[in-house]
Amino acid sequence: MSLLSFISLLNCSVTNQNNNKKFKVVYFDKNIQKDIRINEPNQFLELINNLVLGIDDCFRLIVTNETIKGIKNNSSGIEIFFSNEMSSDLATRQTLKFKKILIPFPNQSDDNIEKISAVVLYCGRKKYFTPPYINSKDSFLLEKIKIMTIDSINK
Repeated sequence: MSLLSFISLLNCSVTNQNNNKKFKVVYFDKNIQKDIRINEPNQFLELINNLVLGIDDCFRLIVTNETIKGIKNNSSGIEIFFSNEMSSDLATRQTLKFKKILIPFPNQSDDNIEKISAVVLYCGRKKYFTPPYINSKDSFLLEKIKIMTIDSINK
C-alpha cells in the first residue's frame, strides 16, 4: 500500500479495526440485492479509495432516484455505505464528501468483450449527487474490485 493511500484511508476513517463494521457492501444484480462481507476489507478499501482519488471527469447527467433504480434493475455492481462521511481531494481539485457510493459493473457479454475504458461512480450522502463521476484511467481497479466482490459472494 502506498503511503498516500494509507494516509487517505486514515483521513477518511474507513478502517475495519477490531471487527467494527465501518462500511457495508451490497451487491446487486438485476434487481436482486445481497449484503456481502468482503474477505479482505483493508485491500478492498484501498482499491475503492484509489478509484475515488482517480476521478478526473464527470458526466453531464442529472441523477434521479429513477436513474439509480434503473442501474440496480438492469445491471450488476456494488453499493457501499460508510458509517462516517468520507472526504477525498480529487484530481479535479475538488473535495468530494460522501457517505455512500454506487459502482456499476460494465456488462461484458461475449459479443462485447471490449476492455473497460472508464469507471462510473455515483456518490452521495442521503441521495446520490449530480453528476456521476468518471475515473478514466484506473479501470483495472474495477476489475480487482469485481473479483474481490465475486470471491466474497462465493465464500
